[in-house]
Amino acid sequence: MLAPAHLTGPRWPTSRPAQALAWAFVCVALLCGSAMLGASAAAADTPPAPVLITTDPREVTSAAIYKTATYVKWPESILGSKDAPLRIAVFGVDPLGGRLDDALRSKKLGTHPFRALRFPGLEDLEECQILFVPVAEEEQMPKLVEHYAGKPVLIVGESIAAAENGAGVALYFENSKLHVAVNPEVLRAVRLELSSELIKLARVVQTRKKVDDR
Repeated sequence: MLAPAHLTGPRWPTSRPAQALAWAFVCVALLCGSAMLGASAAAADTPPAPVLITTDPREVTSAAIYKTATYVKWPESILGSKDAPLRIAVFGVDPLGGRLDDALRSKKLGTHPFRALRFPGLEDLEECQILFVPVAEEEQMPKLVEHYAGKPVLIVGESIAAAENGAGVALYFENSKLHVAVNPEVLRAVRLELSSELIKLARVVQTRKKVDDR
C-alpha cells in the first residue's frame, strides 16, 4: 500500500489497527514536527494501544481537515486554473482560531495553494471546496446541505450526528482520541470520491432517515 499523498519518510503501516494509530500520529506530526512519523511506522510492529491526543485539539482538528483534503479525489474542473486556491471555510463562530491558517500555510495540493476562509452566517456562504461545521453550528446542517446541494463541496462535521445529517466526513474526539467517520451516500450526492486510504481508517455511517411527525 502506498503512503497517502504528501507523506514522505517511513512506509505507511498496512494493518488496519496500525493505520488508525498512524492517522492520529500524522495529524499531530503535521504541526508538531516529523519525529512522530517514525513512531507511526514503529506502531505497525507493536500491539495496538489507545493513542491519546496530548496536543491542542484545535491544532489536531485543523491538521486533520488539511489531511482530509489531500484524500479527496478533486476533479480538476472544480478547482479552476492550475494556481487557483483550494478553499477551506469555517462556518459560524470559528473554534479553531488561527490554527487552521497555520495548518494550511505554505501547503499546496499539486499546484493549488490552500486558503482558509470564514463564513460567519448563512448569508455569508460563498464558493468553497470544504466547509467545516463546528459542533455548535450543527443545527444549521439542513440549511447548509440545501445551499450546497448538487455542488462538489465536502462538508466536514465534528460528530457522528453530523455525518448522519449531511456531512460527508466527520472528525470527532472520543476519550481524547481522534476518530473519522464518512458517509458514502453524501459523497455520492456531491460527486466526490475519497481515497481508499481514508475509507479504511474511517467509520462508515449512513444518512439518518427522517421520521414524519404524525
